Amino acid sequence: STGAVEAHIAIADILRRQNRAAESYDMLRDALALQPEDPRILSELGFAYIARQQFSQAIRQFDAALVVDEEHGPAYSGKGVALDLQGQHIAAQEVYRAAISRHVQSDALINNYGLSLVFTGDYDAAIEVLRPLVTSGPSNATMRQNIALAYGLIGDMQAARDYGLKDLKPEQVAKNLAFYRRYTVMLDSQKLGDSTIVDVQVPVAPVAPG
Repeated sequence: STGAVEAHIAIADILRRQNRAAESYDMLRDALALQPEDPRILSELGFAYIARQQFSQAIRQFDAALVVDEEHGPAYSGKGVALDLQGQHIAAQEVYRAAISRHVQSDALINNYGLSLVFTGDYDAAIEVLRPLVTSGPSNATMRQNIALAYGLIGDMQAARDYGLKDLKPEQVAKNLAFYRRYTVMLDSQKLGDSTIVDVQVPVAPVAPG
């Protein structure tokens, strides 16, 4: 029934916000059988696949959601994240820009676009994308630490420290600043790899759509 489907979607959303999206997989498959062209179900199932690290399957779900609704923000953001998590950052950025060109409003999508730019070494562009989000929007700790990362990687330690201290303990910020200093003396040809990000104190990460 429609009520059961709505309940499934609501529960899946709660689980995703609790970083338990993988647990919603079976429930979402049942809901999709009832409403196979609901972009919300398709997107939530995509996030469940991401949580299971099944990125190709996730992208198929997000693409299916966008066929139904070409302005469905969570599908754009989810597809971008799935691509970024596979190291396909240029393709991810094309997805984010496609959403922005359609005036899809999503703070999560903007954050994830900025972080993707960090991964390709486009630090100044990342700051340009993220700054409005953290200065005038309803930013969260992850968003603020993402811009701290970008500032640190261009050598602006004061800005990196200021943003870091908004959410992290002083000792965590000190570790981050030490990482930024080590990184900025590396060869210019070296970019911040996906594996290198683990050296930075959390919560540097993509943000799931609200």
